[in-house]
Amino acid sequence: MKYMKSFPSILRTQYAIALLSENDSTKAESYKDEFERIAKTYPHKGDVEADRELMAHALETYHRKKS
Repeated sequence: MKYMKSFPSILRTQYAIALLSENDSTKAESYKDEFERIAKTYPHKGDVEADRELMAHALETYHRKKS
């Protein structure tokens, strides 16, 4: 299970939790940075793009929630 922490989908989920549950944009940004680092070499580009879309949706929700 420990090896999964570098999967894009896990990082996407941690990003969303940091933003939406913990309201911690700094922590979320660190997950996003790690996600982008991993995404450069991840073999399934379609999965990465889907995760990026979900992360964008989480960010939009975060901004709406803060307004």
